[in-house]
Amino acid sequence: MTTGDILGALIFGALFLPVLGAAEWLRRRGVGSPEATRKVVHVAGGLLSLSLPWLVRSPAVVLVMCAALSLIFVWAKRHAALRSLHGVARRTSGTEYFPLAVFLV
Repeated sequence: MTTGDILGALIFGALFLPVLGAAEWLRRRGVGSPEATRKVVHVAGGLLSLSLPWLVRSPAVVLVMCAALSLIFVWAKRHAALRSLHGVARRTSGTEYFPLAVFLV
């Protein structure tokens, strides 16, 4: 792990958190359905993840980032938070597994 890896992780977070925040803001305002906001976060998160090889060189740092995000999503689901992701009517665990799939790719 290098300083560049930490900087890359921070840059990634600085780009991803506004996407998540915007989806949550839209959902709370009733602008988009949970399905729509969930898809926006998945697509935007996937596109941002394409930058990881240039931002972070250490697989360990990417694993920590992805595992932490998955744990946050599990916590949010159990506490009925992040309705933009977890407000869909169907049972799904894709949000929790998506970051781990990003690590594997």
